Amino acid sequence: PASSAGGGAAPAAEGPPCPCGGGPCVVLTARTAANQGRPFAKCPRAQRGGDNGCGYFQWLDEPPQAARGEGPPCPCGQGPCLVRTVRKDGPNQGRQF
Repeated sequence: PASSAGGGAAPAAEGPPCPCGGGPCVVLTARTAANQGRPFAKCPRAQRGGDNGCGYFQWLDEPPQAARGEGPPCPCGQGPCLVRTVRKDGPNQGRQF
């Protein structure tokens, strides 16, 4: 039996490494009406009811964002830019660039 994790999600499993280096992502199952039963991964540093860690979020039934090429187009014309996340401790940790 799954218990409530807050935010309309029930705990499911441990996921892939978070891009911020905070450890494995937390995998949850959505319980909202619009996304009932959909699994998703989020930053393990996210706190219930507040801080969302580095902000990483990915529906697990969709291709990863990098595979979808969601970065802005590179000025060189070779396709989308890579999106990276700052791992170094400091005020920019978890920010994407």
